[in-house]
Amino acid sequence: MAKAEDEKGTFRKSMREMHNDETKAWKEKIEVFDRQFCEQIAEKGYELKDLEESVREENEFEDHEEMVRNVLREVSEANGIAAGVTTSVITGGTLLCTVM
Repeated sequence: MAKAEDEKGTFRKSMREMHNDETKAWKEKIEVFDRQFCEQIAEKGYELKDLEESVREENEFEDHEEMVRNVLREVSEANGIAAGVTTSVITGGTLLCTVM
């Protein structure tokens, strides 16, 4: 009977040790997964930052293109006015020469 009690105590001790070993192993695995997850989140954060920077640059480029289009339109309008004035001056000068 004493031997059975001794074996029972040994069995309980080994079960407790196995439980502690498994608990420790799972905690280590969870820590590894947690570390990997944090690294992935950090990497995604860097990717998001790069993407936001690209979008900002694209928006700046589009704003610049719009400004260039507006300036080209203004230059075209000014050229049209200048051409009209030049034609009027030439026509007026021709009329003056003809009248004289």
